[in-house]
Amino acid sequence: FRGSNCMNPPLPSMEIKKFWAKHAAKRCNDDFSVTMMSHALTNDENFRAALRNAFVTCSMDGRRLPFLARFLAAENESYGAESSTTENEDTTETLASKQLLLFLDLMSFADLYGVAPVSRRRDMAKRIAFKFFLPSTLDGETTYPMFDFHHIVPDSQLRQLEQVLNDQTHPIEQTVFDPFRDAVVDLLSGATFIGFLVSDDCSRMRAYLR
Repeated sequence: FRGSNCMNPPLPSMEIKKFWAKHAAKRCNDDFSVTMMSHALTNDENFRAALRNAFVTCSMDGRRLPFLARFLAAENESYGAESSTTENEDTTETLASKQLLLFLDLMSFADLYGVAPVSRRRDMAKRIAFKFFLPSTLDGETTYPMFDFHHIVPDSQLRQLEQVLNDQTHPIEQTVFDPFRDAVVDLLSGATFIGFLVSDDCSRMRAYLR
């Protein structure tokens, strides 16, 4: 070897860094075709099921979840939408990070159901219902959900949930939120999740898991 720089090469110049910046950002990405993936999402049920499974895996894995959550938070900023909706501000474009919060709360309910006392299960279910789906009334004053996702399921599902919560003669079942969970998974495992798969956040996640 000649000279001392063989083992310690100098840092590249700013000009070289700028030239390779856009390539470095994609170094861990495969050459995905978003158009083809979106087409498969609509027409291939197996691909749709694979995306659903991949989304659930990312959401339930503590190593993967921060990367997905960061991507969804950035998506929210690009929408420029409000962080919640009210009765007079019903919008169909809800924030993906709040949908993720809903999914995690529903999965937490299912996980804790077996260890929670029977007397606590109804309170747990009501907390989720009033936070995301149903208005609550206290002293004659109506309070609407903090994050209103009542539109993701048919009205019949909302009325059924109301009936179950108010029926003190029957215990709360672990499956009470299954239709709501399936609906939010459908929302988050579609085009939004495809966007995550081709993002720099997903590239960083894959590199972190190696």
